[in-house]
Amino acid sequence: GAVVASLPKSITVHGQKLMTTVIVVDDCSRDGTGEEAKNTDAVVLPHSMNVGAGGATRTGLRYVIDCCPDAEYVVTMDADGQHSAKDIQKMLRHAVQTNADLIVGNRLHPGNRQNMPLHRSVGNWGLSAIGRVLFGVKTQDTQSGLRLFKASRLPVLADYTIDRFGFATEMLWLATRQGLDIHEFPISVNYSDETLAKGQSKWGAVDLIISFLWIRISR
Repeated sequence: GAVVASLPKSITVHGQKLMTTVIVVDDCSRDGTGEEAKNTDAVVLPHSMNVGAGGATRTGLRYVIDCCPDAEYVVTMDADGQHSAKDIQKMLRHAVQTNADLIVGNRLHPGNRQNMPLHRSVGNWGLSAIGRVLFGVKTQDTQSGLRLFKASRLPVLADYTIDRFGFATEMLWLATRQGLDIHEFPISVNYSDETLAKGQSKWGAVDLIISFLWIRISR
């Protein structure tokens, strides 16, 4: 609820006012996410079973493709409060100025050293390094959930196969293979007890690496 409330109703960029629509994908949550979202103005898309971060993101992206023909840009962000709405506005301005196809919010920069726990920093660096080696992805923070897309590029970017956290790297691989213009933009991050309780586990990281190897061989 607090995350939805923090998002602006509109964003003005270079004199152009862009209206926003908030979409919440409730991936069979058990923490009240769905109920809180229904009490806001957001569009709520519920899952009947948990499919993971990649599957939930795909649901949201496909909703935009099918139901939002006038959309110009799409932003994905985590629902746990680690991302700032102010960074969305900054990324949108950068997108308009540069005409980028995809902008990835980069958490792995010196300004976040005090805000990101060491084990999270090391884990993200390691997974990003693996993504660069296996897929030639040059993005520094391959696991960031804060991303901005041109809506016209969604059919390509939403065509990934991994339903869990590995989708973030697979999406970048698809974008790289299609020659899309990928940018990174430094963002802030806020880790709370709730944020640290979610996300990638040690065994989940092993599963993610196996998924990387599978799609590298099969696609």
